[in-house]
Amino acid sequence: MKIAVQLFGHLRTYEKCYHALHKHLLSKYDCDVFMHTWSTIDHGTETWHKNKMRCASESTQNLLCKLEKNYALKGIKIEDQMIENLGTINAVGKDISVFGMKAMFHSMKGANCLREEYQRKNGVKYDFVVILRPDIFLKKDFVIKKFIKRLDDIEVNNTVFTAGYPMAGVLSDFKYLGATDVLFFAKPNVLTTVYQNEDIFFNYFKA
Repeated sequence: MKIAVQLFGHLRTYEKCYHALHKHLLSKYDCDVFMHTWSTIDHGTETWHKNKMRCASESTQNLLCKLEKNYALKGIKIEDQMIENLGTINAVGKDISVFGMKAMFHSMKGANCLREEYQRKNGVKYDFVVILRPDIFLKKDFVIKKFIKRLDDIEVNNTVFTAGYPMAGVLSDFKYLGATDVLFFAKPNVLTTVYQNEDIFFNYFKA
């Protein structure tokens, strides 16, 4: 399969994770990698946990050459995150910054735009697009066929697949996978539709 891998969000612990990404995903398919990230290593907004790296405010730009080499990137964009006070919403019993969620979606969309631009310029076609954060540590091979083998072509061509836990459907049938923000995949056209409808998406979030 020809796969586009779109990395998004703060780098955080990427150095501990990218070897596993190579081993369990990038080496298993013909992959092109794209990245949208922020100018600091870690976030500065309120989220469900209180963990923050000691080097949170360090510059990502200083790592550009290293990132391009480690991931063999086809495209990368690094942006400053201009934090706005948009309030919080309560999820999983914790207050989460609405701005943080919008920033996450912006970063996902940024990586997607890099991939779409590369496709237009080079005439590349991808079987699937895999989206994940650079601080996700893959413990085993990411086998796409495992997720789609029970589905027909119509379902595969219109579905966003996730590999998140805990999701009740994961344990019983891959056909009923739930949503997660850390790792998911879909056909390129499905993701284009998702990111073209961000206004609809954010209508569900009220500060």
